[in-house]
Amino acid sequence: MNELTFTEEMEILEIIQGHSASMGFLSTFLATEPSLPADDIAPAKAPRRTRTNPKAEIEYLRTKEKSLRRQLKSMHEKQAKQATSSAWKGRAIQQARCAQRALLENNRLKEAVETQLQFVEAFERVLEKQPKLSTFAASNGHALWKQAVLSTSSRESDLELLLQGQRDKLESAWIRHRLHDAIAQREAIQKTFVDYSSDVGMRINFVRGGLIPLSLDDMSDLLWTHVTTPFDASCSMLQTFHSDLVYTRQDIKLADPAIPILETRAAIRRYKEADRTVVVWRSIVDDHLLPHENGHLIDNRVSWVTLHPVDAQQCYISSHAVILTPLFPANIPERQPAVGSWTELLLRASDELTEKFSAKLFAAVLSRQRALQA
Repeated sequence: MNELTFTEEMEILEIIQGHSASMGFLSTFLATEPSLPADDIAPAKAPRRTRTNPKAEIEYLRTKEKSLRRQLKSMHEKQAKQATSSAWKGRAIQQARCAQRALLENNRLKEAVETQLQFVEAFERVLEKQPKLSTFAASNGHALWKQAVLSTSSRESDLELLLQGQRDKLESAWIRHRLHDAIAQREAIQKTFVDYSSDVGMRINFVRGGLIPLSLDDMSDLLWTHVTTPFDASCSMLQTFHSDLVYTRQDIKLADPAIPILETRAAIRRYKEADRTVVVWRSIVDDHLLPHENGHLIDNRVSWVTLHPVDAQQCYISSHAVILTPLFPANIPERQPAVGSWTELLLRASDELTEKFSAKLFAAVLSRQRALQA
C-alpha cells in the first residue's frame, strides 16, 4: 500500500470534516422536523422505496474518520521515528567516513616513515661496506677513462670520452624519472630516493626541476660561471682544458673529526645544443698525474643538468644527481663511526654545500634579473 503524502492526508481530513459537518446538520434537521397532520396525508399510498438510513451513514463516516485519524497519527509517529533514525544514521556515516580518512592518513604517514627508515638503513649499509679504490683498476691498463681514472697522458680526450658517455645516459634517466613530462608541463619537481645498479650497487638519487626567471642563454652563462668559479677556500680549479671543459677539486670536512676529509674531483662539461644546454659532472676516482691527498676519502658521483627555453625571460632547469658509495684508499685504516652517524654526517655536509651553492646561484640570478630590467 502506497503511503500518503502530508498534503494528501490534509485533503482527506478536509473532505471528512466537511462530510461530518453536513451529516451533523442533516441529523439535527431530521430530529426536529415536525410531523405532518393526518389530513394532509394522501389517501392513496405510493409504493415505498428502500432508503439508506442517514444515521447509519453518519456513524459509518465518523468511524471512518476516526480510523483515518489513527492511521495518520501512526504515520506521523513512524515518520518521526524515521527522521530520528536518519539523523543518527547520518551521524554514524559521517563518523565512519572520518574514521576511514584518519585510517588512510595514518597509513600514509606510516608508509612515509617506513620509507625514510629504509632510506637511512640502506644508506648506512652502503657506507659500512667501504669499497676500496683497487676495485676500479682496469684490466691490463686499458680504457682507464671508462672507470673515471685519469692517466698522465691523453687527459682531455679521455675526459671527453668519459663525459660523452655520461651525456649519452641522460635521455634514459630523464625518461625514467619523468623529467621530460615536468619540462613540458613547466611543473616543479623534487624527489630523493634509493635504487640499485648491477655494476655499482646502491645509489642515492636527487631529482629536481623548476622555472628560472632568466632566458636560456643568460642562465647557461650564469650557471657555467658559477660552476667554474671557486666559491670558498675548499674549492680549486685543477685544469681548464677549454671554455666548456674543466677539472675541479673540493675538500669536504665532515662534522666528525675522526672521519677523514672527503675529496671531490669533478670533471665538468657543458654542451650547447640547438634547443637546450646540458652540463655533465663526473667524479674522477683516481688521477695518475695529480693524485688525491693521502688519507682522504674519495667522492664518487655523477650529475646532469639541462636548461630548456620557455620564453624570452624564462627557462626551465632540471637536474639529476647520483651519489655512489665513497671510496676508501688502502692507506686509510678502517674506522667505523657510531651507528647512524655516517648518514647524518654526509647528509649534513650535502645540505650545507647545496645551501651555499644555491644561495650564491640564486643571488646571481636575481642580480642578473635586476640588471636586465634596469
